[in-house]
Amino acid sequence: MFLPNPAAPNQTYFAYIIVENRGKHPFAVKPTDALQVDWTITPSPSQGEGRGEGRTTATMPLITSSVSVMPVRLPAPPRAGMYRLDLRVSCAAIGDWGLSGDVPVQVSEPARQVVLPARVELSAQLKSSYAPGETVQVDLKWLPLNKIDAYYSASVRVVDARGNKIVAEDREPAGRTFLWAPGVAVSDAFALALPRDLASGEYSVQVLMYQAEQGVEALLLGGEFVPRETIGLGTFTAK
Repeated sequence: MFLPNPAAPNQTYFAYIIVENRGKHPFAVKPTDALQVDWTITPSPSQGEGRGEGRTTATMPLITSSVSVMPVRLPAPPRAGMYRLDLRVSCAAIGDWGLSGDVPVQVSEPARQVVLPARVELSAQLKSSYAPGETVQVDLKWLPLNKIDAYYSASVRVVDARGNKIVAEDREPAGRTFLWAPGVAVSDAFALALPRDLASGEYSVQVLMYQAEQGVEALLLGGEFVPRETIGLGTFTAK
């Protein structure tokens, strides 16, 4: 389970259940096999009050070849503080799961994150060093693991050791995310021209995804299918 943070008091909150199919064959469910989710939100002992519970449903994709991501719509507590979220997820097709995690609730803008059932990796290794003014060719392979329900943009960027952006290319990925077919890799290429006055040192190449119109961060899946705000693609030295 992935829990974006923070949540905002009395606002809708989405938790994400990430399901990995470790079998040799795709796992299918019936259209009527909705997940029943019993939830409990418990405040930290220092707060005392604010416990809540309820029941909702979540929809599992009909077919999970490798990974599925399911959002669970929940109400955030009415008061700020630290809370424990416990989910009991049940369905005839999958049995029962118990999931838990901590959610901070703050009087601020809630986290606007979605988790995409997709990964990304380099299809050609970066060079170990580049000269100022040289172009860094970043050849990628997008790996959609299940259907993606919207169009998202990608930002491939070079950052310095402090995380400051040096140069970036922002655009929709090749093939457009809404049209990606699960299990079909999509090749893509980004070209990042380094500044001619780039200082010597270590730099990293990263990729992140987003939906600018909605102000949404789209998290890709990293190692062990853990959602990541940014995916590191490699490092190089400028000299």
